Amino acid sequence: MRTYIFKVELSEDPPIWRDIEIRADQTLHDLHEAIFRAYNRDDDHMYSFFLTNKPWDASGEYAHPLAGAEGDAAKTTVEELGLRRGKVFLYVFDYGDEWWHRITLLDKHEEAEEGEDVVYPRVIAAEGESPPQYWDEEDWEEDEDEEDE
Repeated sequence: MRTYIFKVELSEDPPIWRDIEIRADQTLHDLHEAIFRAYNRDDDHMYSFFLTNKPWDASGEYAHPLAGAEGDAAKTTVEELGLRRGKVFLYVFDYGDEWWHRITLLDKHEEAEEGEDVVYPRVIAAEGESPPQYWDEEDWEEDEDEEDE
């Protein structure tokens, strides 16, 4: 079974990213769940992938099954997308707070690693700490104090 390796980046300074390997027969919903875990999210929300790399472009949208998009992320496998190395697309988590992620297909492997302790999708590399899903009052006060200096 083929696997795909995606770099999933938040636009932050310093950089925050995760490389996620997923089997070809797994869905975009599986990729969403891997990103959710990789960034230590604790409250699930709606999400969308935009294969056109254009925010809110319905023509290339695959979304949470309850979002009402034409493309259902839970029914669409990674293999079905016909992605080539270097393909860049967008993923938004939480339509209210809009956590935008840039996803790049880094590589494809023809054979998945096997073994009872190998579970896909999986994070194979990471950089930077996950920001909190929600800012609390203390976070806002710290940011304001830094701006005043």
